[in-house]
Amino acid sequence: MKTMRSLVVLIGIGILLSSTILAEVPEGSKGRTADAGPRDAKERIGFHPASSIPVDGFAPLASENNETVFVAPDAAFGGGDVLSAMPDSAASGATLLVRLTSNALAELNKSKTDRVAVLVQGRLVAAPLLEMVGDVLVLDLARLSSESVQRITKLLSASSATGTTVTLVPRESTVRPGELVSVDVFLTGVFDLRAYQIGVEIKTEQSAAPVVEDIAVETERTDFVFSGQAVVHAADPNQVRLTSALYSGGKTLDRRAYAGTFTYRMPMNATGTHLVQLRTGNRTLLRDSCGNSIDYQQGAPARIGVGLLSPLGPADNNSAAPNGR
Repeated sequence: MKTMRSLVVLIGIGILLSSTILAEVPEGSKGRTADAGPRDAKERIGFHPASSIPVDGFAPLASENNETVFVAPDAAFGGGDVLSAMPDSAASGATLLVRLTSNALAELNKSKTDRVAVLVQGRLVAAPLLEMVGDVLVLDLARLSSESVQRITKLLSASSATGTTVTLVPRESTVRPGELVSVDVFLTGVFDLRAYQIGVEIKTEQSAAPVVEDIAVETERTDFVFSGQAVVHAADPNQVRLTSALYSGGKTLDRRAYAGTFTYRMPMNATGTHLVQLRTGNRTLLRDSCGNSIDYQQGAPARIGVGLLSPLGPADNNSAAPNGR
């Protein structure tokens, strides 16, 4: 009965917009999926296949921390292949999560090397170990100076899209098997927002993936997107999506605002790292007060690691989901 009521509300929100928010559109037609070149970037940044050991055709280069690696002469991709680059909220060090275009991913997969070299204006800045989780490149820059980390972050941000951003942030970066973990959705930089639908999915290379326990829109939060306004909202656990809409008008957001929460339970046999990321196309949609689509940029996915299980078994962890969710 609860699911049926949620679906009725979902359809009702579509009627409110005079353009159904659940309308079927080609996957990937909304949001940012195409390549984009740097915007106002004065420096060029490139990512080259690199190796810890000599490789034919690769040149030995020393990074700013005097580490020598062997770097391919041609870049696998540049700043224009970066869809988004954001700090990893689950890491204590200087780690960036970089979402890449399909072309860049294909080039990285072809390289068969253990490192990726970051060159700025042709000069080697860093060559971290190549770590991929789904379509996300994990750049561990902890060995660099803070100035170099800021420089790389700024260049990647200048290369990627600007404007409206949808970001997923885990409340806990590491959980034990059997525990709950909640992932909050945030919207930034939206003009005249009337309604939104957020759909997510799990990306993992592990056999045991987190299972959806609850989906909620905490309208009482002071940072809620439509705080203080009359709204209708609903959740669809079968499709793992949530939606919320104003009865009338629109809201402009000049700072990050809360949009909803997905809570997962980690299976008892879970291991490794799991990503919660947006489902684009007809699963994640934003509408303005006239019912028009609002383009958006995907922020970094929520990265959740699995810690060791206590000898006493799983903790009764409900702290990740307020009010016992």
